[in-house]
Amino acid sequence: NAGDAREARIAQAYEVLEQGVEILGGTAIEDRLQEGVPQAMGYLREAGIKVWMVTGDKLSTAKQVAISSGLFAGHGGRQ
Repeated sequence: NAGDAREARIAQAYEVLEQGVEILGGTAIEDRLQEGVPQAMGYLREAGIKVWMVTGDKLSTAKQVAISSGLFAGHGGRQ
């Protein structure tokens, strides 16, 4: 199909362009939680509502989000 052919051409271009590349720097972006998320998670916990987090992030990232959002009891949010 056309999508597969396009992906193959892109992969070939990467192989040609990425030869001899030297990385000079790097950067990262932190996605911050929206205001009030930890408090809202605390309210849900106090109301006895179970909250599940579904994510495609790496386990370490998911753990940090769960802690900062207050999903893990005793970490952030309302106690």
